[in-house]
Formats: sequence, C-alpha cells, structure tokens
Amino acid sequence: MLVNEVDYPFSTSLLCYTLLTGCPFYKAIKRRQIALLARAQELRFWSHAVCYLTLTERLFGMILGTKTGEQVTQLIGDRRSHPRLEEPAPDLEVLESIFSASLRAPDHMHLRPWRFLTISGDDRKNLGELFVDHCKDSNPSAEQKEVDGAYAKAFRAPLIVIGIAAYKSHPKVPDIEQAIAVGGVMNNIGLAAYAHGFGSVWRTGAYSASQVIKLGLGLIKSEEIIGFLYVGTPANRDRHVRPLAADDFFSVWPNNG
Repeated sequence: MLVNEVDYPFSTSLLCYTLLTGCPFYKAIKRRQIALLARAQELRFWSHAVCYLTLTERLFGMILGTKTGEQVTQLIGDRRSHPRLEEPAPDLEVLESIFSASLRAPDHMHLRPWRFLTISGDDRKNLGELFVDHCKDSNPSAEQKEVDGAYAKAFRAPLIVIGIAAYKSHPKVPDIEQAIAVGGVMNNIGLAAYAHGFGSVWRTGAYSASQVIKLGLGLIKSEEIIGFLYVGTPANRDRHVRPLAADDFFSVWPNNG
C-alpha cells in the first residue's frame, strides 16, 4: 500500500492497523516505518510520514499496552530460582541489554550505591581459589573433600554476578536502603535473564560476609557483598514452585472490620 495525497488519511490509518495487528514484534513495525520513510522521501511527503510514525506509536501503545502489562506480570509470577545451571549463559549482547535495563531499580537520591563483578569461563578458577582460602581460614582442619567442595561452588553456573553495595554517606538514605537498591538491581538482572530464557539463583551465605573473599575481590572497607547471582541455562525448567497467596502477606491497614 502506497501513500498518496488523495487517500492519505484513510490509507495511513488502515496501514497502521494492519501493521499493528499483523506484526507481533515491535522491531517488525520499526522496519516497516523505515521503509515508509524511504518511500515518503521519494514522494516528498515528509509531513505524511511523520504523521504516520506518530499514529503507529500511539496505536502500538493502545493495542499492545494492556497485553504487555499482563505478560510482564505473568513473567514475574512464573519466575523461580534454578539452583542447577548449565552452559550457556546469555551472550555479551544480551548481557549488555540486561545490565543496562537492570539499573532502573529504585535508587533514592540517585546515589548509585552499587557496583558489580562478572565472573565466567576460566576466571571462575580464581573465584574457586578464593572460596578455598575462605574454607581454610574458617576451618584450618578442613578435610580435602570440604576444600574440593568449596572450589567446585565457583562452577555452579557459567556466569556469576557479584552485587556489591558501595555505600555513600547521605543524611536521607541509610545503608539499609542502599543495600536494598543493590538488591533491586540484582533482582532485575534475574528477571531479565528469565525473560530471555535463562535461569538464575541468588546465593549469599558465609561467602558474602567473608573478609578473605572481600579482600580477594578488591572490596574496600565501606563496601559489602550483597549476594552472588548465578546465571545460566536451567538444567530443569519444570522445577515445581509452591504457589503463594497474596492474601497471606498483604493486608489493608487500618483494619476497622
């Protein structure tokens, strides 16, 4: 369908509707928009093309907005931890997208009280050695089986993201709120990874509080490990999760009934 000066309003509306109902992916719509812009340039109908772009954006939001909200809510409700993870992890392009989006976590006063370390491939050997150092420091008489087990924990996933709270002094933002902000980013990473078909599990334990590991990872005195997020491909995607009832945890206040 080509744009012309005679039937422009009708043809544009019809084209918008056709695109939005026939193309489930926004990128496909964008490609059609670019094609129309090229055609508009040839016909010198720039004003028509700009109007078309505005209409497509509005209709896209109207038609798909509610559906997208339902899909996101469903995604959050389906999320689960996957303690057994295998290769592969998200590739670099996907990771960049995930990391960028994850930083939109609530952050009072925009302190950005966080930094993150990513460990993958052979670099996990270094983390395994840190786990061993912690094991021996906390239990000098540890048997070799325990030492080997500590080392192996660095290989429980192809990618490990370590969330670090880099606390900033601020009268309105206590450390606990800053730690929660870091946790918000890590939760976003896990959700985004899940949306891309991967899995994750958040681990803390003694390693998070270990001075040996903190020093080995280069943390300074004012920093704290919030958790280790293991990311990869779930070994078992059908892992059962016990359903939770919102009424068990949410209530109206004050309850005057």
